[in-house]
Amino acid sequence: MTVAILIVNNASEFDGSGTIMATGMLLAIPPILFTLFASRHIITGMTAGAVKG
Repeated sequence: MTVAILIVNNASEFDGSGTIMATGMLLAIPPILFTLFASRHIITGMTAGAVKG
């Protein structure tokens, strides 16, 4: 089940826009945490690819 379908199903099951906001926040937390913990490796990889020679 994709994220969009999950949000629509939750919105139709529970009435109100608060449910949509809460579902969106819960689904956004894991990518944010991953980016915070892996940011050093992401930046290292981006700068290593920019070195010519």
